[in-house]
Order: sequence, then C-alpha cells, then structure tokens
Amino acid sequence: MPTDINPSTSVPTYIINGENEHAGAVNVFSAKIEMQIQDVKTIAHGFGEDENSSSELTLGHLLQSIFVSTPQQAYSNIAFLDTPGYSKPDSENYSAKTDEKIARSQLNASDYILWFISADAGTISIDDLNFLAGLEKNIPKLIIINKADKVANQNDLAAVVQNVKSALDIKGIVYEGIFTYSRREKTVCDRADIMEILSRLNEKQFESDFAYNFKKLFIACKNFYDDSLHNVKRQLSLLNHALTFVGDNAEASDCLKELKTGTKASIQKFGELRQQLHDLQQQFFTEIKFVADRVGIKMPEPSEIELLEDKISDPSSLVKKMLERNNLATDNNFLAKMQRELQEVNPALNQSPGGTAYKNVLLDVMKEGLH
Repeated sequence: MPTDINPSTSVPTYIINGENEHAGAVNVFSAKIEMQIQDVKTIAHGFGEDENSSSELTLGHLLQSIFVSTPQQAYSNIAFLDTPGYSKPDSENYSAKTDEKIARSQLNASDYILWFISADAGTISIDDLNFLAGLEKNIPKLIIINKADKVANQNDLAAVVQNVKSALDIKGIVYEGIFTYSRREKTVCDRADIMEILSRLNEKQFESDFAYNFKKLFIACKNFYDDSLHNVKRQLSLLNHALTFVGDNAEASDCLKELKTGTKASIQKFGELRQQLHDLQQQFFTEIKFVADRVGIKMPEPSEIELLEDKISDPSSLVKKMLERNNLATDNNFLAKMQRELQEVNPALNQSPGGTAYKNVLLDVMKEGLH
C-alpha cells in the first residue's frame, strides 16, 4: 500500500484474501467502481495532481473505500483495513476523510488494531499516544515498530522499543505486545512472532456485537420515551387532583384545564413516538438479520434481559429488597401468590423476539425466593 506524509490523499482500503488479484471501490455516491490493481497506488496518492497543479481535488476524494483481493494476503478469515492518517480540523493536512473522529470510529469498529510506529522516529509521538488513549480499551492493540532496518544496531532498536514501552505505560495504554518489523531485513526483527499472532487471529472466532450495540441504543431511546410518558401521566394525575380543590374559582379552573389539555397532547405525542421507535426497531433487526443470513453470520436480535449490565447473582434477594422498599410482606406466601399469578399471564411482549423471556425469568425469580 502507498504511504505519504500528507494523509489527505489516502483512501480507507480493505485487503482480503482471494484466488485472483482484483480491486474495486465505492464512490461518494455509494456506486461500485471496477479498478485495476496498479491503479490503487495512483488513486490513493491523488490522481491528476502534479507540481504545477493548484487544484486540491483528487480522484481519491471521490472515493469512500477501496477493496483489494489478492492471494498475497494469506489469511482467509482476516480483512486488513489500511486507514488514512488522522488530523485535527486546524491541521494543515486536514480533510473530511482524515478527520480524527472518522479515523477513531473506523478503528473502534475493528476486532484488532495493529499500530505502526517508524523506528527512525525513536519513540511514539504525543499525538499517537493521545489518539490511542481515546480508542476503545477492550479492543486488543499490537504495537509494531516498522522500518527496523533503518536503526543502526540491535542495541539502538532495543532502546526504541523501551522508549515506546515507557511512553505507553506512563499514559496507561493497554497493549498486547511491542514488536519490531522490517520488510527488507527479516532476520533482525520479530517478523515470526507477528506472523504467529496473525495466524492465531485467523483461526479465532469473533462474535459480532453489531446487533448488541444497536439494541442498546434502541433500549436507551425506549427508556427515554417511557420515562417521559411516565412523567406526563403523573402530571396529568396531579392536575386532575388539583381540579378537585379549585371549587368555584373559574380562573384557576380554566388554567388547570388548559394545562391538562397540553399534558394530554404530550401523552399522545410520546405514545406515538414510542410506537414509531418500536416499529423502526422491528424493521431494523429484520433487515440486518436478512443481510446476516445471506453472508452466513449469526446475528439474532438480543433480548433486553441479555443487555442487563448488572447480572443478578441472587434473584430472591432482589425481590425481597423491592418488597421491603415498598413496605410489602416478604414471606413465602406472598412469593407463592406472585408465582401463581404470573403463571396465568400471557405477556403481550411475546409477539416480539425475546419477549417471552421476561415471563420465564420472573418465574425463576419466584422459585428462588421460595427455597
């Protein structure tokens, strides 16, 4: 892949394993473009630019992504993503493609990150440290000191490794290892160790968290509408209660009735928004399941039970705490009654994926409380 000190001329490029060499791209209009392998370097560096050209427009700016399939990429279960460099809005080399937020989102969508540092730099830059610190901490990161052949001797290379290690440790950045690499001098670096890690990753089964993350977003939105609906219903209840005390005060009565009308409108609005969100969620997960089935990926819609951040280690104690908070009896007779009542309930949620899980989980909680 091409490299350049100016990140604004590069395009995110995916390199995958394939029987034949082939290249393609997706442009800013989401249309597919057929390419030749030899075109990739030219396009990535800004086709049409020369020393006498004052135009900043390059063909690379019209592309969203480039895809390269080649047998030289030996790992059939790995897709390498070569990302553009990152830059801040006030940087001289800033462009929409190299926006720091975009670069971060691309890396945060990866299963594994290989972070390259040039050996002749002597250490890792402050900008790199800050950028790494801002990435998702649960994504494994392997630090690779590239161009190891440019360092005079092994002692100097070891010093570079130590400098990088110290800088990462001081910043509190978690990494899986620091290795040296050289495309030219294969014997003076950790090439074999890097290949072993890649081979292990090629055999590893990664579970997609795409559906999980989107379900969390849907639940957050649903909780917002539920809370809003609860609050406006409570306001309506208070207004109705207040109306019973105004007596013959017509002015106060009219004011409360006007507030009541507005509150009813809010209840209707939040109810409609909640239903729209529900319909959107159903449509969304139907679509991604269809796509996942087509490409052979298991991606069922997770239930809300699966998304509980705090696992319940003792369900009976949870029920008893709830009863105590509400000044209710905590004896086994009460739990037994709840269990009997729940067994007769057909939850309305059973029409949606995972809906019946609520009933089963609650029944299990009751059983725990009775023992």
